[in-house]
Amino acid sequence: MFVGLFMILIVAYYSLNGYTQDSSVKSIQETLRTTAISNRDDSVRIEKGRFILMKDDFEKDFKEKFNKGKNLNNDTTKYDFDYLSDGKDGIKAIKVKVVSGKQTYQATCVLNVAD
Repeated sequence: MFVGLFMILIVAYYSLNGYTQDSSVKSIQETLRTTAISNRDDSVRIEKGRFILMKDDFEKDFKEKFNKGKNLNNDTTKYDFDYLSDGKDGIKAIKVKVVSGKQTYQATCVLNVAD
């Protein structure tokens, strides 16, 4: 009986940790999408299918939005942004890595712009 209860607790612990990790990654992805769209630079006339991003504003907004909704230690949280260029001034994808304490979360957002 003790072994069965112990196994149930282990399964519940790992399931809860997996759900927390998945929830955090989903939150990062949604924050990436919404922040990228809101920081798109529409002031320049570009060809269809190109996505130009104001990187400094994007990174600042992402940090503000993500910290508002998550219970992370803001003093130790570090962000690493990586941009996939389209060969010109545009961006095809954004990858962010968030490190808070011992936890590391990362997500990628592909910016599909209709041609």
